[in-house]
Amino acid sequence: MKSVLITGITGGIGRKLTEAYSSKGYHIYGTCSRNSDSLQQFKEKWPSVEIIQINHNDLLDVSTEYSIFFRKVQPDIIINNAGIVRDNFLVQMSVNDFQEVLTTNLISAWVVVKEMLLHLNDNKVHKIINVSSVSGIIGREGQCNYAATKGGLVGLCQLIEHLAPKGSNVISFSVAPGLIDTDIKGKMPKKKIDNLKNATLANRLGTPEEVAKFIFKLSEDDISYSDGTLYRIDGGVLK
Repeated sequence: MKSVLITGITGGIGRKLTEAYSSKGYHIYGTCSRNSDSLQQFKEKWPSVEIIQINHNDLLDVSTEYSIFFRKVQPDIIINNAGIVRDNFLVQMSVNDFQEVLTTNLISAWVVVKEMLLHLNDNKVHKIINVSSVSGIIGREGQCNYAATKGGLVGLCQLIEHLAPKGSNVISFSVAPGLIDTDIKGKMPKKKIDNLKNATLANRLGTPEEVAKFIFKLSEDDISYSDGTLYRIDGGVLK
C-alpha cells in the first residue's frame, strides 16, 4: 500500500487532499497544530488517518516530531502544505509575525525534507511536493513574509535532488495556487479579494478541490523529467 504525508491536513486544501488519496487506497499520515479546532471533526470523517499533532511555529517541536516520524515511516509522497498568514504592510509588520510565518511555512518544510532525506534507506521513487503560492512568484501587497516563505519553498524544491542520498530516487516539484477559497481567504478584506479575482482570466477564486486534484494527478503521473519544476494553478493571473 502506498503512503502519503500531508502537513496541515485539517485545512481546506489538506482535507481535499485527504479525500483524493483515501479514494485511491493510500495510507495517510497527516499533521496539524496541537490546538486545531477542526481535528475532532476530521477524525470522525477519516478515522483511519494517522494524525501527528505538531506546533509548526515551534522549531523544537517540529524537529523532534518529524525526526521520530521519519525514523519509523518513509512515505511514498510528502506534501508540504502547512501554512499561515500574518498580513500587514512591511513597515507595520512585527518581527513576531514575520518569524511565525517563516517558521511555519518554510522552516518546518525544510525540516520535513531534511529528516526525510536523513532517514531514507531505499531506492524506490519518493515524491516531495511543496505547496507554494503565486504570491511567492510575483509578490502581493501586505504579504512580504508570506511571499518570502512561498518563494523559498520553490528554491528548496529545486535543490532537493542535489541533496538526496546517492542511489536514492527522490523527485520534487512545487505547486503555486492563486487565491483559493479557504479559511486564509476569510482573513482578507472583500475589496482585496475582488481585486485579486479581477486580476485573473478565470475571474473567480480557485477551490481547494481543484488544487488537490491537480496535486494528486501530478503525484500519480510519471514526471521524473520535470524534477524541480514549478506548476502554477492560479486561474490565469494577469498581474
